[in-house]
Amino acid sequence: MDLDSISACAKELAARFDVRPPHIEAGFVPKWLPDGVHPLLRRRQPVVVIGTGFGDSLSAAEQEGALASAVVGLELAWAGRQKFALTVGLVGAVAILFLIGVTGGPNWQSIVAATVAYAVWSVVATVVRSRRIAYEVDRRVAEVMGRPFLDLMFELDARQRSQRRSLAGKIVNLRVPSEARRAKRLDANS
Repeated sequence: MDLDSISACAKELAARFDVRPPHIEAGFVPKWLPDGVHPLLRRRQPVVVIGTGFGDSLSAAEQEGALASAVVGLELAWAGRQKFALTVGLVGAVAILFLIGVTGGPNWQSIVAATVAYAVWSVVATVVRSRRIAYEVDRRVAEVMGRPFLDLMFELDARQRSQRRSLAGKIVNLRVPSEARRAKRLDANS
């Protein structure tokens, strides 16, 4: 599939899901994203970078599913990005002020404790948000494209999960719930 076809498919999917289409561009996609699709939030708009793995290793249905997940996921992440950043920042600031107050003023121990607490909070908040987005993407894809289609995507995700062996891949695996958990939650909410 060439970039124009991919862009047309993304626009069609965006219309089906009633979301804005992201910008599609060819480029480098890290190995920890074996489907060759790298959704990114950039300042002006969401972007989907398509790498060589997209055309090489996926069937046509898997390509459509990977694009659908990226289109819907980017829209959800884009819509909530400012609220998320504000929440992480405010909670982090309150935690920092609390830790500095508890330790009796700014000193190196309070600064280290506050920095560690903020880093942990940021990671936990990002993982929770990513998992919520994944569940919502599953719900919307099943609603628009059908549950059998989503089951195909679960199979692709399971294959990819086992291919992510690097630290970055393990982080992606942490941010996205297992396919079994996603299917169970989808069934419970149906």
